[in-house]
Amino acid sequence: MKKALSLLTVICMVLSLLTVGASAAGNRDVPADGYYLIGTHNNWDAANLTEAELFRQSLHDADEMILETTLTQGQELKVVKVENGAITTWYPDGVNNNYVVSADKAGAAVIYFRNTYHNDWAAIGGYIWVAQKAPVSYVDADGVTQTCTNYTTANYAGLNWSGWIVVNEDISLDSRIEALDDVSLILMDGKTIDAHVGVHVSNGIGLTVYGQAENTGTLNAILEEDYWGPYFLSVGRIWWGMAAIGTNGRNAQYNPTGYDLTPGPITINGGTLNLQGWQSPGIGVAETRIDTPDITINGGIVNATVDDLEMAAGIGTGLGDPNFILTGSITINGGEVHTSGVVGLGDVGSGTNKVVINGGIVETTGIGTRDDANYATDITINGGVVTVHRPTTSGPMPGTVLGNDPGRIDQTSHVAI
Repeated sequence: MKKALSLLTVICMVLSLLTVGASAAGNRDVPADGYYLIGTHNNWDAANLTEAELFRQSLHDADEMILETTLTQGQELKVVKVENGAITTWYPDGVNNNYVVSADKAGAAVIYFRNTYHNDWAAIGGYIWVAQKAPVSYVDADGVTQTCTNYTTANYAGLNWSGWIVVNEDISLDSRIEALDDVSLILMDGKTIDAHVGVHVSNGIGLTVYGQAENTGTLNAILEEDYWGPYFLSVGRIWWGMAAIGTNGRNAQYNPTGYDLTPGPITINGGTLNLQGWQSPGIGVAETRIDTPDITINGGIVNATVDDLEMAAGIGTGLGDPNFILTGSITINGGEVHTSGVVGLGDVGSGTNKVVINGGIVETTGIGTRDDANYATDITINGGVVTVHRPTTSGPMPGTVLGNDPGRIDQTSHVAI
């Protein structure tokens, strides 16, 4: 009898363990469909795959996918296709053909993958190519060359930016880029990013743009209806447009408060920026019911305008409440700045707190506020070459070429009217 009870107890324990195991397997996260990096690092097991090993579509080459990761010397790799939680294809198939990480490829790396055999990659299996993430130089606000080693390429980051982002390939983005946290953007010489719906910066988040020695790295954000139209529909109706770099206009669906939130500082230290807002500034906020950020230009080439010259400044704000008092400032210490709009620099609703020009070449249609605003802008020109062209468009114009009854104009440099 005791033996029978003991045997029954053992059987119950085994059944209990089997049930727990089945339950755990049932609750295990199943990898989403896609292409993954597999190898010795995850024990060649599909159950161990994570989002960190999932390849993303390249924005530079439609035939490629990319993954940014960290590799160790001697690590063995392949790529697998996962469908419905199971591996369906290995790249390459077979045995004794794993990619083995060499010493010169260890560390931070970018892995390029094609799901068809590529003759140029035959020496390493024909499906993947591994490149180390080399340090990237940039010129800081003081004109000193610095080096960045911890970054994400814009190709890999896609539409979601945070931290250090490097444009090291020509890429094109057809929806609006979201700055999720403070962003430091490096535009490498000779490389271009076409951001057809611009860069959304709000809610205290800052953006700093750096170039390299030649300032030929380019950010194009020319908001045209063919591109912003689908985005416009996806987030519901947006009033007062979108800045090329900065905020969106009022939209209750996009933002429950009805208004976007003021960005953190926006600083341009280098590169070439060609910016055109949709009824909003090239850089700044879409309307004056939120405060303007502090905008500083230390270097580079900035061309900033708006699609409707009567709707916004080239740099500053768009239309809105003329009684809303703004505290942000625009400071130009160097570089080349070319702007156009109702007022090229500053606000067209009620006025940035101040505009300070300490150096550089500035060409604009006006500095300050428009003539129906109730708030004056302090304008200080300490240096540089400033050329103001009187706008030819109809509608509200600056009360004077340099603003509407500005609180102060200190002019010590060359100003051509």
